[in-house]
Amino acid sequence: MGAARGPAVGAALALAGAGLGLLLWRRRIAPTRLSARNEKHRGWLRRMKCFIFDIDGVIHNAGTPVQGAGEAVEALRAAGKKVLFMTNNATKSQEDLMQLFSKLGVTAEKAEIMTSSIAAGDYLCSKGLQGRKVYLSGKLLGEVELPETASVADILAAIQHGGTLDPTLKRTLVLEGRALEESELLRDLNLPSPPLVQMQEILQVQHAERVMSLPNQCRLVQFAVVGERGVGKTSLAFRYSTNHSQRGQAMVEIPFARVLADDTPLRVLLRDTWPAGLPSSLFLLGMDALLLVIDLTDPQSLRALRRWVQHDTVQAMPAKLLIGNKADMMAQRKVSRKEAEQFALTNGLAYFETSAEDGTGVDAAMDYAIFHALSKLKSLPSPQLVAEPARPFVGCIVQ
Repeated sequence: MGAARGPAVGAALALAGAGLGLLLWRRRIAPTRLSARNEKHRGWLRRMKCFIFDIDGVIHNAGTPVQGAGEAVEALRAAGKKVLFMTNNATKSQEDLMQLFSKLGVTAEKAEIMTSSIAAGDYLCSKGLQGRKVYLSGKLLGEVELPETASVADILAAIQHGGTLDPTLKRTLVLEGRALEESELLRDLNLPSPPLVQMQEILQVQHAERVMSLPNQCRLVQFAVVGERGVGKTSLAFRYSTNHSQRGQAMVEIPFARVLADDTPLRVLLRDTWPAGLPSSLFLLGMDALLLVIDLTDPQSLRALRRWVQHDTVQAMPAKLLIGNKADMMAQRKVSRKEAEQFALTNGLAYFETSAEDGTGVDAAMDYAIFHALSKLKSLPSPQLVAEPARPFVGCIVQ
């Protein structure tokens, strides 16, 4: 590759290492960082003919370029490697992503970008549907009459699905095959006159993606984790913040997770303790969600929550979850799903079952709380921003 391209190759190795590290992290294996000085790693790079990059979290974080990403892509191309980009974000077209790449300093051809919507179209064509119209199926959600100054967001707000929509579902309106941005105004859509228009709504399941770094300024959300001693509050917080079991590991600080939710960088703090003498009502003020944790092997842990759910501050909180922990201990289980679900329904709680030991259900519960909190944050005129700490830390005060 030549000494002249040494720094560029180093950048390519660093980015490839970041991608590999992310893959291994998801598999709960310690990440490996590639080094340009390691001949074994350089040999691996020489053998690879094609590199496929995820976009979110690898090329950019919430619109902020990952350091060295553009240089790494160019270095790989200069070394004769084929570079492709893939994303499961079906609301972005190839043109949208090329425009984003241009702002990020990354060059890409249209043919090098693959999205899930393009993959779906290719699949339909492979089934003989070329040249045919494919209609979205569903039921009539409602009819609304709005002024021409209204936005797409106003339409979504006018149709609320009876207030029962899962907050992890992203809602997108489609007009004549084009996904609309929430900021677009009706008057700019070139609607027919009279403007009786049919639109479709797409519901896309979203997940909060844990990442290793965030922009210097990010939004902060705080969750209160409460319950009886021994139900696994601290273990649950440790599991989500580290993606590992707490078994045999001490915690000394407040656990947090760095996540991307709907392209929004968030720092999620999980607070399961509060200063001695501080009333619980004051502790709950400013919390974005309440996680009420029970031990599925201990019926008393469920009965003890009655004092919490009757609290005025709790009843006013927008996001409240009942979490049945220790779901992995089936032989010792004494709280049935039906009993827990009835308690949740009676008290206006969303119910999830988890295992802090093996991670079952933890991400689903946290996604629900995060997207509830995010919808609240987006409605605020001036979001609370916090500085990303210079070093990562994990932990919380042990009760």
